[in-house]
Amino acid sequence: VGLHPDGQVEVGYFDVSPTAEGERLGLGPWPEQFYEWHKEGFALPAGATPLARSNGPFPNQAYQIGPAAFGVQFHPEITYAHILRWAGSNPPSLTMPGAQPPQAHVDGHFTHASAVTNWLDAFLTRWVATGR
Repeated sequence: VGLHPDGQVEVGYFDVSPTAEGERLGLGPWPEQFYEWHKEGFALPAGATPLARSNGPFPNQAYQIGPAAFGVQFHPEITYAHILRWAGSNPPSLTMPGAQPPQAHVDGHFTHASAVTNWLDAFLTRWVATGR
């Protein structure tokens, strides 16, 4: 885990694409974008299967280790209240390179929230039912 060498962040809605392994989870269509709020990226842990990537400054977005352990870089749990709180009360983060302006967070939520909620519901239902 580490900071981007050029100080880039992902703060707002960003493109995330499933890998072939991510598609095989059978979660239905993946959202085109997920909400992100971080300035760190990570290398995949040993034995991890990559599930989602991006073309942005932090390519690793989701992975699985073993049958039941998952890690995600994005925030599928985000709500409208969170968006307003995070984007409305953290001006320093919104001035970092790569951060989107507050209105883009709100607009992105209205555009992508339904698909993200459907994805998260499918993921949690599968995880609880199958343990993976």
